[in-house]
Amino acid sequence: MVRSMIKKHLQYTLTIFIITLSLLVATKPYRLSTVQATTVATIYVNPPQIEDLTIDDTFSVNITVANVTELAGWAINLYYNPKVVNASSYEEGPFLKDVRSTLGIWVFDWNDNYNATHGHIELACFMVGTGPGANGTGTLATLTFKIKGLGYSPLSLPVDETDLEDSTSPPQPIPHTTKDGLVDTRIHNIAITAVTPSKTTVAKGASVSIYVTVQNAGNFTENFNLTAYCNTTAIATQTVTLTDGASTTKTFTWNTAGFAIGNYTIKSIADQVPGETQTGDNIKDDGIVSVILPKIKITKIAPYKTIVCQGYTVKINVTTLNEGDSPQTFSLTTYYSGNEIETKTITQTPETQTTTFTWNTTGVTKYVSYIISAETAESSLTDGTIIVVYPGDVNVDKKVDMKDIAFIAKAFGSKLGEPLYNPIYDINGDGKIDMKDIAVAAKNFGHTEP
Repeated sequence: MVRSMIKKHLQYTLTIFIITLSLLVATKPYRLSTVQATTVATIYVNPPQIEDLTIDDTFSVNITVANVTELAGWAINLYYNPKVVNASSYEEGPFLKDVRSTLGIWVFDWNDNYNATHGHIELACFMVGTGPGANGTGTLATLTFKIKGLGYSPLSLPVDETDLEDSTSPPQPIPHTTKDGLVDTRIHNIAITAVTPSKTTVAKGASVSIYVTVQNAGNFTENFNLTAYCNTTAIATQTVTLTDGASTTKTFTWNTAGFAIGNYTIKSIADQVPGETQTGDNIKDDGIVSVILPKIKITKIAPYKTIVCQGYTVKINVTTLNEGDSPQTFSLTTYYSGNEIETKTITQTPETQTTTFTWNTTGVTKYVSYIISAETAESSLTDGTIIVVYPGDVNVDKKVDMKDIAFIAKAFGSKLGEPLYNPIYDINGDGKIDMKDIAVAAKNFGHTEP
C-alpha cells in the first residue's frame, strides 16, 4: 500500500528523469548503475526511549535511516498511544534534501484518534528529478509530541507499513528493517492526601485516632512504610501495599498517657520508594491536637453481671468524676470490644456520678469474652469483661443440663441485695430468682453448643 503510494507521487519525478536522460544520451554516453548494499537498511526512532517527562512536556524524536544506499524516497506509518502522547508537529530531515531537492513531506494522516487505542501518523517524502540518491545514515523527519498522560507508549514502525525506494528508473524497493521507539512516562509516586485526627482536644490519658489517607499516584505496585507522628514522636508505623492508582486510609491510635499537657502537630510520612523523585507529597501535617487536663474522668465500670444469656439484657454502671469547678455536659459512650452499646448525654456537677447503661445481647456472638469500656471526649477506661452464653447455660460449659438448673435452684427465691442472690442466675434481670429463670433453663434443657 505504502509502496504504491510512493510510486504514484513519484510519477512527476520520473517524467523529469526520462526527459533529462534523453538529453544526456544525445550528448554523451551515460550508463545507470545500481549500488548493491552490503548491509540491510534500518528505519528507527532516535532516541529509542523517552523517559523522565511529565504531563504537558514536549519532546522530539528523529525518524532515522541507517545503512541505506541510493535512497530517493521513503514512507512511514507510525502508531502511538494517544492517552500518553499526542502528535504536535513535524519537520523534514536533511538526509534527502542535502543531496537533491525534495517536494517536502507529504502528510497522509495525522490523527490522535485513529481508533480506540492508537494514534497514527502517515508521512512520505521523495526527491525531485533524477540523479544520485542519499547514502549512509541520516534523519528523514523530526516529529514532536506532547505528553498527554502518565503511562507507556510504543512509537511503532511496522516494517510492512514502511517503504524505502532507490534512485533507479523505475525506482526499486530497498530491503530494510525497522526499530520501534518507546515513551515511558510511568513514575513511582506515593502521596499522602489527608491526615485527620478523630478529635482536636483530648484529656491526658485518653486516646486519639489518626486517620491517614495515602495514594499510589504512580504506575507501579508499591510496598512502603507509613508512619504517624505527634510533633517529632512516632506514634506507630504500618506497612502498606498499593497497586497503581489505588488509595487507602490507615488508622493509628495515639494514647496520650505519657505526653505532657500542650499542643501537638499531627503529621504522617510515607517512606520514599525506589525510583521515586517527587517526594514533596510523602509528608503531610494537618491539624493540632491539644492535650489538656481532664475535667471529666471515668473512674469505674461495673457490669451488673459477668455472664449473660444471649438475647437478654445486662446493666453496666459507669462512674464519672467532674474534676472542674462547674457543671459539665458531655457525651458518655459504652462499648463491648469496640462495638458501641449506648451513648448518653449527661450533665454532671463537680462530684462523682454513676450512669447506668443497658446492653441488649440479641444477635451477639455467643461464648466470647467481651471487653467493656467507656469513653468521653476527654477520658476513657477499659474495665471488666462479659461472656455471652446460650440461654440457660449459667455455668458456661456449653450445654444446658441439671447442673445449670441446680445452680439456679440453689438461689431460688432470693432477691437483689440478699446473701443468696447471684445476678448470673437472674437470667431475665428482674432482680429476683424465680420460676421464670428456671423456665429458661428448662426450655433449653439438653441443648449442647457445637
